[in-house]
Amino acid sequence: MGICYFIMSSISLLGCVAMALNRQALCMPECLKCNSTDTDHSLDNCLGHCNGANNSCEDVPKTCIKDFQVRLNTSSEINEGDDFMATCENDLPQNLAKQYIWLQDDEQVPDQNTSQLTLEKQIHDFKVSCKINSLCGKFMSDTMDIDVQG
Repeated sequence: MGICYFIMSSISLLGCVAMALNRQALCMPECLKCNSTDTDHSLDNCLGHCNGANNSCEDVPKTCIKDFQVRLNTSSEINEGDDFMATCENDLPQNLAKQYIWLQDDEQVPDQNTSQLTLEKQIHDFKVSCKINSLCGKFMSDTMDIDVQG
């Protein structure tokens, strides 16, 4: 019974350690950009929210801003009938899973879910923007007006 008890206790302990590590991973410090000039809202204070009972970046106070930038890299003019191409650039952590959503005239573009957008043979002016959903939150680029010259 002694060896079985030891093995079962070890497995339980490993499970608890794995759960604790997983909990800490859910609140990802790389998602936080805190106000470093205010000692009440310093980076150390914000990162402290990743320990203990808080297990999500959503639990982090608003003073620990998750302020990332999403921007479009493209030309604002194309010729009538040309394909339009754009890149959704961002400063979110590289290793973070991201879902890209492209909008044309405020409607989601189907089958376009990477950082690159291609719209074939455009003939009318339109607006375009990019949204990113990630564990760090939801972020959106500014909307860009695209002039189709014809």
